[in-house]
Amino acid sequence: MDFPYTHNISTLLELCSDYADWPTSLREAEELTDYAVTTRHPGETTEVTARDVQRAIELAEQVCGRVRLALRELGMEMI
Repeated sequence: MDFPYTHNISTLLELCSDYADWPTSLREAEELTDYAVTTRHPGETTEVTARDVQRAIELAEQVCGRVRLALRELGMEMI
């Protein structure tokens, strides 16, 4: 499957959900989409707090872990 060029986590999860059940467990990761804009256009949104940063890191780690597991289950390994 070709994925569209996007930073929208909701869109990517939706595409993956056509092929697997695990994307539903990552819905909270949709919060990360806002950072795709914030990091490219500083000053256009509210300040990101240390708590926000910690939450984003935790969500990103959950996503990476789940995607790596899904790839291993398909016989693919990631470095």
